[in-house]
Parts: sequence; structure tokens; C-alpha cells
Amino acid sequence: MPIRVEAPRSQATKTHPQRDAPISFDEFRGEWNYTIAPSSADPDHPNSRPRHARRPQHPIPGLMEDATTRAAWIRNLTTPEITGIPTDEWNTLVEHLEQAYRQLHLQRAGDSRDNRPARTHQREHALTAPFEQLMLATVLHQRHHLPATQISRLIKLAHTSVSRHINALTPLFAEHGYPITYSGAKTSKIEHFQSNFDLPHPDPATRNVTS
Repeated sequence: MPIRVEAPRSQATKTHPQRDAPISFDEFRGEWNYTIAPSSADPDHPNSRPRHARRPQHPIPGLMEDATTRAAWIRNLTTPEITGIPTDEWNTLVEHLEQAYRQLHLQRAGDSRDNRPARTHQREHALTAPFEQLMLATVLHQRHHLPATQISRLIKLAHTSVSRHINALTPLFAEHGYPITYSGAKTSKIEHFQSNFDLPHPDPATRNVTS
């Protein structure tokens, strides 16, 4: 039976057909002893981006994609008829609650890292949405029982994040003298506020999107 003898492999760089990466084979037992060199960074490759930037960005179902439309809705909903709070008192409450909420964030961040110093001061104060919108979300959910999935269409946050902010903000309303009470009429969809409260039609008009 003939014996197949292969010449020793050189240390020249070769390319692996599957990984498409440069491989250097050793002169001794090159089929077992080889080195895969790191490939050059590809900015378009998912693994070349920071971990937080690699997270998939899931679209929010039914999101009002036009920012002008969302702003019109937010403006129409931030009224005493919807919030149950006079406008001047609401504006003052925004300032007070935001300070309390940021302090709560700092406290919880300190507890989660066993009171070790934060890496950056800016990260501790970052909010995922304008604070007044988070307040409005809390009122819409607790006072009108609007589902978090509907609120996420308005303020462009995942419904899980909306629920998390609502749970944290609800007791702060009460602590500052404005406990949120149920209006007695459940609103299941954002568009229903127009008929239930005779709100002006936002401009531009929104499409009829169901959750």
C-alpha cells in the first residue's frame, strides 16, 4: 500500500476557507499546530461594535413614527382635563418630581453596586425619555388605565421600560401631594382620548393603528 508523504508546511500565512482568517501553519505537524491571526476590524461587522451597540433594535408596535405627530399628541394630553392637575401646578411638579426621581436613580444605582463610586456622573443622570413625558405616561396609565403598549407608541419606549418608569414614579406623585386616582373610565387606545375628552385633532393626523 503506497504511503503518502507530504512536504513540511511553511510558516507562510494561509487563509482558512471557512473563517476567511489568516492562519500560520507550524513546520512540525502543521495540521495540528497553527495560529490564527486576528483579522482587521470591520466597522460594519456586528462583533466589532461595543456590546451595548450590538443589541437588536426591535421596532415598537404601532409607533407613531412622525415626531411632530407625537409632539402634538403629548401637547394635547398634557392638559388639566387629562392629568387632573392645573397647568401651573403641573409645571412646578415636573421640576420637583424630576429632582426626586433622579435622586431615586442615584440611590438605586448605589445599592446595586454596593455603594461603590459610579463610573460616570452623566450615566447616573441619564433618562431614556424626557421626564415630563414619563410623568404623562404615569398619569395616562394610572388615571385612565391606558395600556403601556399604547403609551410606548407615544413616547417611543418599549412597553417594559414604560411600566418600569410608571412603577417608580407613581409613589412619588403621592409623596408630593398629588396621588393619582382612577378616573373611572378606561381608555384602551390613544385615539380614544379625542372622542372621550373632545381633544383637538393632532396635526399632522395620525393613522388608525391598533395595538
